[in-house]
Amino acid sequence: MISAAVEKLRNDGVLSLVDAGTRYILELARIEYYRIQGYRAIEINEIQAEFVTHGARSAAIELFNNMESEMVADMTDEMEEDDVFWDVGANVGFHSCFAGLSKGSITLVEFEPLRPAITTLKQNTRRNGLSPTIHEVALSDTDGEMDLDPESLSNQFSSEGVTVETVW
Repeated sequence: MISAAVEKLRNDGVLSLVDAGTRYILELARIEYYRIQGYRAIEINEIQAEFVTHGARSAAIELFNNMESEMVADMTDEMEEDDVFWDVGANVGFHSCFAGLSKGSITLVEFEPLRPAITTLKQNTRRNGLSPTIHEVALSDTDGEMDLDPESLSNQFSSEGVTVETVW
């Protein structure tokens, strides 16, 4: 982080560095605000969903909102009545909640192997009045188990690798 700040200072000057630092602090403050509040409402394509924001989930929701809202907007535009939405690696249910709220009769099928994520996933879908079918496994090309490396977990749920059940 220090090297990035020095690079920013050298390339863009002190005002740019101050601006970037201010935006970073404001983002951290926003995440902390929602974490303390306990939930966050997000609107995409005139669809409003609420998400619990305790612990690391606050940062996860911000990340999804900042990086995937355009994709979610496109996804909800394409949804039709009676569609089945398969959320593979459902995490905390960001995509499922918007899919389920986009049309009245969407069937949600979610796959998530990580216990802490499943707890939050259930809270989020319940909070939005949705009743998905949740499979507490990872999808794979083989039945058995697999190790998830800590970097793939985005440090949300574990700083160590996790072994999860897989199904074919």
